[in-house]
Order: sequence, then C-alpha cells, then structure tokens
Amino acid sequence: MLRRCTLPCLGAVVFLFVACTPTAEPTLEITAGSIVPGGTTHVHVTATDESGRIGAGSVKITADDGSLAGDGATVTLDAYGTAAVDFTCPSCAERVTFTAAWTRGSKPAVTASLGVVVLATTGSGGGGFNPSPARLLGPTPYLSKADSPFGASIIGFEDLEDSVFDLPGATTNGIVTSTLTSSLIDSVDGDDGNPHDGKCVHSAAHKCDSLFFDTGSTGITITFSAPLPTFAGLVWTDGEGVVTFEAFDGNGAKIGTSGPHALPDNSLDNTTAEDRFFGAASPSGVSSLHVSNTMGGIEVDHIQYGR
Repeated sequence: MLRRCTLPCLGAVVFLFVACTPTAEPTLEITAGSIVPGGTTHVHVTATDESGRIGAGSVKITADDGSLAGDGATVTLDAYGTAAVDFTCPSCAERVTFTAAWTRGSKPAVTASLGVVVLATTGSGGGGFNPSPARLLGPTPYLSKADSPFGASIIGFEDLEDSVFDLPGATTNGIVTSTLTSSLIDSVDGDDGNPHDGKCVHSAAHKCDSLFFDTGSTGITITFSAPLPTFAGLVWTDGEGVVTFEAFDGNGAKIGTSGPHALPDNSLDNTTAEDRFFGAASPSGVSSLHVSNTMGGIEVDHIQYGR
C-alpha cells in the first residue's frame, strides 16, 4: 500500500508517498453454533486484511459431513467483512470439520478450519453441554438461537418477543425496549423469522424487542437465583465505544473478563452484523452476567441458560 508521509524541509512541508509493509497477516475466522442431529446451525466467517481493515471478496465454505446451503457454499463478505451460511446435520458423526477459503483476487487465498463436536441428544435440556472447566465463551457472531453454543442443553430462554422479561430464576436492570418507544429496535436478526436479512422487521407477530439500559458504562446485569444454571449467556446487540463482558460463579468469584472489544458499528437502530454472543460456564454455577460498553446506551437479547 502507499502511505503519505509528512517531512519538514527548510520551513516547507514535503509529502512523500512510500511503500509500506503491512503490519499483520490477513486473517480469516470461522465460527459455528452447536450441532444437534436434525437441527440447523449457522456457520460464520470474518475476514480482516493485512492492514487490519475489513475484508472483502468471497469465501468458499465446505464441511466433511452434513449439508451446507448449497454444499461447498460460496458466500460474499458484507460491509463488516462477515458472511454466514446454514448447516444441517440429519445424522452426523461425532465431529464435523468446516473449512473456509477466502478468495482475494490475485493475492494468495487465506484459509481456516474449525472442528465442532456434535451433541449427542436433542430436545429441551440435557443436550450435552459440559460446564467444566469454568470458562467464558465468545464473543461469537449470532443471528438466531441456532448460533448458541449451548444447543439443545438450553432450559431457560428469553427473546423478549412477548415484550416482557419473565425468564424463570433471573432478574435484570434492563428495560424492555417497546415499553420506551416502538421505534427503538435492535433485536437479534432471526427474531422476525429471517436470520439472514440484516435486520429484525417489526410486525404484529414479531416485536423485535430487546433489553435496554440508558447508561452503557453501567451496563446490563442478569442475576440468577438458586438453583443456579451451570452455563448462561446473552447477546449484545447495540451500544457505542468498546464492549466488556464479565461473569461470576456460584460463590460470587469472577469467572473472567472478556474485552474490551470494538464491536459497535456506529448505527443505533436495527443493525445485526455487530451482534455477538457472550457466555460463561462453571460447575459451581453461574450467579450473574454483566456486559457494558463505554459510550451511549446498551441493548442485549436472547438471555439463555442451562444446567
């Protein structure tokens, strides 16, 4: 690339254009939700070029089992350098490996691979998610419940589509957005039934609600009561500045802190490519989740847990 350099020269300013060596290697990240036999999950890719800028072009994704939407799917990176494709698995083996190749014109292709363990059972609860060892999860792209790493192990789930936060065993300082104004929409993409249209379309059937708090630096806290979940998560959907997530175990000790992450896209209404799942697991239980961003308000959605 060419960079303009400014040098002082006898009271004048001289501009030189010099070739600059890229400061990093291009990267391609591939993530996927939990795989449950007979279910659908989303496979996401995120690309960044040598200069740390958003990647552009196309990515070919393949899987060694199951079926992608148009197996061997080629997807086009969006304005955020991301893309997603649906994956189904009627009767997969114990592990599925995804491979992605980013085509960059005349430049060398960038590749990545990801192995995902297939959960052994289906249904509500008992889906096989292991809370040990204690750890944080994410941030990972999230368009619908199919992107949750907890899969069929989820026993408590709140998408706020009834405009009420009534998740059993949980309380929050967040406020449901539609109780403030119907125009404040920053829900998970798939809450309107279409996880690939880049927005949640509000209608009588789809409220596209989320939880909101007006001070992002204070953040939103989800507090759980006994019996505590052993894993829990939420989806950050909007805010400004940088985002930090933390979680606490059944003894009140911090499981960990994730961030700060530069996630916000500078739009405050109904964009979904920035949405990220954050979660935590601990054999002693998860007592609370807290997410914040340094500027503006904050919104979260799809609060979920299991044990």
